[in-house]
Amino acid sequence: MWNLYFVDIVCTEAFPREEEVRMRRVLLIFMSLSLCAVSANAAIIAYEGHDAPAGNLLGVSTGFELGPWDPQNSEAGYAVATGGLSYGSLAVTGNTAVGGGGWTSAGLGLAISQTWEPDDAWTPYRKEHPVSGRSVAGAEGTTLWASMLVRSDAAGSDYAINFHDQHIAWNEGDFAGIVGLGGGMWGLSEKGGSAISSGVAKVVGETYLMVVKFDFIDALTDTVTLYVNPTPGLALPDVAGVSLNTSQDLSLLGVRFYPGNDVNQGAFDELRFGEAYVDVTPIPEPCTIALLSLGAISLYRKRN
Repeated sequence: MWNLYFVDIVCTEAFPREEEVRMRRVLLIFMSLSLCAVSANAAIIAYEGHDAPAGNLLGVSTGFELGPWDPQNSEAGYAVATGGLSYGSLAVTGNTAVGGGGWTSAGLGLAISQTWEPDDAWTPYRKEHPVSGRSVAGAEGTTLWASMLVRSDAAGSDYAINFHDQHIAWNEGDFAGIVGLGGGMWGLSEKGGSAISSGVAKVVGETYLMVVKFDFIDALTDTVTLYVNPTPGLALPDVAGVSLNTSQDLSLLGVRFYPGNDVNQGAFDELRFGEAYVDVTPIPEPCTIALLSLGAISLYRKRN
């Protein structure tokens, strides 16, 4: 709900022009901050936008509710590179993660508390892993959304993003999330199982928005759906998805990034987890536009 307040300021001899300008600026600031407050209620759970200086990816943690990046064997081929990925109107920040090198991978963990207190954003999704006993995401009867920007910078089909249940973040675990398939098509697969093509061809150097929906149904099977290049900011994806019914009870604890077996093989950015599609595909908030307008008006006033 939007609450709009109108204030009429009249310039008279008793109300100098300078004071009018000052009050208008105060009003603009008030309206901008109000818009920000109204827009700050998105149910996003976790985010990593790589808003860090260029350099080694090891230990980088600039978002929230996700652990620091951990490249396998501290591989120097995984780094933060200047200039983040972007796609359409998707809200983005910072730089981007790039890699890989030496048949290694990099990963980061979901910051799920291993105790049941205090509550955090992951609490509704938390359950105990049936084998390790660790707290993981995947509570039956819940739905979790994730999104990311990916770019493959090499020929072949080695690029993969894995959502897995391992406490070692670069370990691929049992479920392979997004992979570049044979024939150069993006798709979805489970480790050891057949791959399902999205029908979207991979173009070297092109950025793609990948959205994954996890339906944690029961202890026997779960469903994962991949949407490639949907429009950000909508209530639901506007492209057809491809779905995979897993052969096991799906549990999430980490995200693995494997762009290929050499340096400069690909990029990965804007990782989000949320309760709904719109949470993981946000567009710039009205407050951003308002604050930019405020800056432009202030600059105009100073020049005139």
